[in-house]
Amino acid sequence: MARQTPPILSMQEAYLVPYGAIGFASDIATLYMVTCLLFGRAPLCPARTICNTDLAKFLIGLWIFFIFVLNEYNVEKCWQHWELVLINVSNGLMGLFVAVVGFFTVSSWHPLIKGEAQEDDPESQPVLGAVWLSTPEEETAVSDERTCDSIGEYGAMADMPSSGLSRLGSSSMQGESNRTSNVSPHMSEVTRELNSMANGPAQSGDQKVKVVFLAVLGVRIGAVLIGSISLARLAVLEGKESSKKICLIFGILGGLTIVGTLFTFVCELCYLGKGTDPGLKPLRYLLVSLFALLLMFFTDWILGCVLDSLSGVPIADIDMEELSRYWVYLAVTKLPMFAF
Repeated sequence: MARQTPPILSMQEAYLVPYGAIGFASDIATLYMVTCLLFGRAPLCPARTICNTDLAKFLIGLWIFFIFVLNEYNVEKCWQHWELVLINVSNGLMGLFVAVVGFFTVSSWHPLIKGEAQEDDPESQPVLGAVWLSTPEEETAVSDERTCDSIGEYGAMADMPSSGLSRLGSSSMQGESNRTSNVSPHMSEVTRELNSMANGPAQSGDQKVKVVFLAVLGVRIGAVLIGSISLARLAVLEGKESSKKICLIFGILGGLTIVGTLFTFVCELCYLGKGTDPGLKPLRYLLVSLFALLLMFFTDWILGCVLDSLSGVPIADIDMEELSRYWVYLAVTKLPMFAF
């Protein structure tokens, strides 16, 4: 029996992923949701922190699963339009990578979300006691305080009739001073070693954050390149005159976004591990974020023009079963919104 050839679907029937105004609103909601999750805040109530990390990980896990399954199904449906296949791959790459990063970020929340040291947590206890973590200045102050106490005690004894007690007090004070001066250099050395050990994990954490940031930028560069080429071709060859006019604007914004992202990527890569800031970091991040938002806006706009629906509502003659895929995709990508 010969294998039946799948029916040829139009682009409107094949590409059932949020686009147009609905797609842009969905992108903004996803960006807001991910930002809240990365800072450990409940998306529906950002004033409070997320306490139930198991629920958050479960919801993000569902998000990852549904993104993978639905994008694979969408690619199969769009196989006759290679531009739509590349756009689906681009969206899937960014969505999966952001979801995976969010999942592993949630896994490291426990000590940060509670905001207080646990009694049975060895990392929350002093390593060797407060004296061993003190600075040389504090050691000197403690030594002077002890010396003053000794002077007060033996001074009172010196007022007594016995001169032997006075001599005993003087010799004891001198011995205390000698012991303090001998121990102080050793204490300073131990303090420096302990401080360097304490700062080590913090620096390691900063390095991990930078590596994750660079990885996100790298994936975004690849995804933007993949999606931009195919989307520009659709706007020029398949779109109406209105989408062809804004294709030039899209190209400029896309190019600026890629250049800004590459600049940030190179700067962070060059200064990774050096402990220095390349400068203008807030401005770089602001510009890249702004261009990314504009790029999302024009991407959804061009897709709306090509698919004949600027609002993002699919055309009416699509089968109801297939149409449900559009709204299911829109809903499941917002599941982590309910983390609390």
